Amino acid sequence: MQKSTKGVLILTLAALIWGTAFVAQNSAAEHVPTFIFIFLRYLIGAAVLLPVVFFSDRKKTKEQKKTEWGKPTLFGGFFCGIALFLGSSFQQLGFTDPAMTSGKSAFVTALYIVFTPLLGLFIGKKVPLRVWISVAAAGVGMYFLCLHGEASFSYGDLYTLACALFFTFHILVVDRYSKNTDCVKLSIVQFLTAGTIGGILSLCTETVALPALTSAALPILYAGVFSSGIAFTLQTVGQRTCPPAVAPIVMSLESVFGALSGWIILNEKMSPVQILGCVLIFAAILFTQTGKKPEEAENEAS
Repeated sequence: MQKSTKGVLILTLAALIWGTAFVAQNSAAEHVPTFIFIFLRYLIGAAVLLPVVFFSDRKKTKEQKKTEWGKPTLFGGFFCGIALFLGSSFQQLGFTDPAMTSGKSAFVTALYIVFTPLLGLFIGKKVPLRVWISVAAAGVGMYFLCLHGEASFSYGDLYTLACALFFTFHILVVDRYSKNTDCVKLSIVQFLTAGTIGGILSLCTETVALPALTSAALPILYAGVFSSGIAFTLQTVGQRTCPPAVAPIVMSLESVFGALSGWIILNEKMSPVQILGCVLIFAAILFTQTGKKPEEAENEAS
């Protein structure tokens, strides 16, 4: 098997895990508040990655370990963690809306792939015509998916749209710091940062009963172990061999897997108009990745 093909398959598995995690998040929102979920999810995610670091560090010198746990990793992980916390929190808050489904959340969240090149405007990058076309198509898709004839967005739609924007910032921050750090160690720091913020806010604003935590145990474990810990590791491994222009397309499949898993597991349904909205959003996501020059694809890879 060619390395590039192997990379695509690994990223597809990561996208499958992320997609099914929308079901876990939706289920958890029925039992526990947002910030305790964030705290537990990322605490577990960090714990899952610690053995990876332990085994990878066995053959490294003390100086190498000290360097990899240096300021770039700590500061980079801190800023990545803040962006991750904001994106994850708004995504989870979106599920407090009874009208929010796993599929809808997955497709709206995936708009970060459309927003990422747009935010490049603020750092002096040119925005190709295909991106503007994609934004227009995604906007129409959002209308069909979220409004479907109503006068305004629901609060869950707005929370999830904010989540996509903050995940866009997360991608840009990760791109800034991941080039000169160990990716797994950077992820541990960002998980601990996001989880700590969630834990502090939970103590200050939320009341959690033990029976509720017990009811949400499996969704929390799935989001922590699989979506946070394992899927991130798969992403890191997969992106080493998957072509940069292909990787975002493969990872955006999480939106499709999210809709399918919501339909299969939770029996969620969408109207034909909402399905058309999903198609338009996914087409917009794919179109942003077409026609790239090799150097452009390399610059946008995260």
